[in-house]
Amino acid sequence: MKPILKFLLLPILSVSVFCIAPFATNAATKPLTNADVISMIKAGLPENTIILSIQQTASKFDTAPQSLILLKKQGVSAKLLDAMVSKQLGKAAPGRSTKIAASNAEFKGVRALTDGQVLPLKRSKMQSRASSGWLSLVTVFADSKNRAVLEGTTSKLRLKPSSLAFEIALAPDVDAEDYVTLVRLEVKKDRRSIETSRSGFSLSDGIRAKDGFPQDRVVATSIEDTGVQTPSGKAIYRVNLVDSLIPGEYAIVRASTTDSAEDEGLSTTKNVQANYYDFGVD
Repeated sequence: MKPILKFLLLPILSVSVFCIAPFATNAATKPLTNADVISMIKAGLPENTIILSIQQTASKFDTAPQSLILLKKQGVSAKLLDAMVSKQLGKAAPGRSTKIAASNAEFKGVRALTDGQVLPLKRSKMQSRASSGWLSLVTVFADSKNRAVLEGTTSKLRLKPSSLAFEIALAPDVDAEDYVTLVRLEVKKDRRSIETSRSGFSLSDGIRAKDGFPQDRVVATSIEDTGVQTPSGKAIYRVNLVDSLIPGEYAIVRASTTDSAEDEGLSTTKNVQANYYDFGVD
């Protein structure tokens, strides 16, 4: 290139760089919004590309329940909704597995928060068993116990006791402490179990009955409303441990908060028909 041409082009290039730089900086720092996500979907960008953009770019998403419902109606997938909510709540920390993160848009059960991960718990199939002790023909029989029984001595899901908490979705108009209980299961032979009720009868005392778990098997927890709701309007509660769990087998028992058959088929009482989400601590 001739020296004169270089001399002429240099100022032009310098001015161009300085003119373009502010616009590039503003475009890079402009936070993503709900409208931006919809625009990327309409432009045909792959879902994984949009998720990476959400994770790597500053954002200002509106994740209120009605806004999430509107986004879903406009074609935003559950994975994208999860990425948006996680980013807005500051949960997409480095090292967190997005593969197993439960989406608030689909969240209905129980999930564990441990070591920077969100692990969904699976509902276990429980069986009801009763036992009684006969005394004599005069007293008829002693206490009869009903137990919720889960086959196998250990749960497939193993959690670390440190930094452990749980989240659960419930109707917003209930007292969560009445519908959520963390219990330590008793391990015997080939099963795990928990007493759910006790009853008895004698000629001297008549009928005796008591529902509920033994107090020495109930784990102390504190339950708080996170202030976040699912698109269906359920409140997400955080279940915190008062003390660290000792090694053993556990289950979170979740009762239904409505009489509706659409409420996941959940039971309305905390007995063997309630829902058990089991896990173990080593």
